[in-house]
Amino acid sequence: EDNIPLEYLIPQVGPYDHFGVRWGYSPIPEADTPDDELEILNGWAREQDRYPWLRFTTADAAGSDPEALTEAVGDADAVKSTTYGMRNLERVMSMMLEVTEKPGESYDELENLYGQAVSQWGRYMGHVTAIVGGAQTQEKYGTGPRFEPVEKARQREAVQYLDEAAFHVPEMFLNSDILRRIEPEGVVERFRTQQNRVLTSLLSQARLERLIEFEALETRSGDAYTLADLMSDLSAGIWNELQD
Repeated sequence: EDNIPLEYLIPQVGPYDHFGVRWGYSPIPEADTPDDELEILNGWAREQDRYPWLRFTTADAAGSDPEALTEAVGDADAVKSTTYGMRNLERVMSMMLEVTEKPGESYDELENLYGQAVSQWGRYMGHVTAIVGGAQTQEKYGTGPRFEPVEKARQREAVQYLDEAAFHVPEMFLNSDILRRIEPEGVVERFRTQQNRVLTSLLSQARLERLIEFEALETRSGDAYTLADLMSDLSAGIWNELQD
């Protein structure tokens, strides 16, 4: 569906690996001293201006960059990739009971796989959450700003997606054929825990402070996604049943 060849789904040596090895180990015969290497090394570093996938983490980013996360390195559209991920989870959930139920065996494997699927859902929601109050970063040394707030439209899109996919439990997880095989109760607590993590992260002090600061420093009126915007969008999404 996303047209990614299967061979690209297997971890392998990639562009950043080649870049890192070249930076760390390539000889520079024309340089007689370490200082002589600086101009060439700086030229290599500037390749990161054109190719984002060559960038590493930025010092002082403090977890603000939504494109520097576990399982989401360099992901320019976490909402789109999470949408694909959720479709894959739907495929997994649709076959989970069939491949795990075996006469004479316990349901331990089914319980484990169901728990892993719920955890993966929570992980996907974390990728989207990071967009809100986030900053795209690039390490630079004396060549310009290192932190740029994520565009307002992307932040609003992320919150709207969370309203739909995080604060409303996907139907695929509410399969009584699975749930009544693994536990008498517990599904409510599973999702309360995951949703609480998303909401706690969205309302974390660091994230709210970034939203306030981004708004205060924005020179063009209306271009910042504000704390008031977040609260309004969250309220509209979480309590939408009361507005019908």
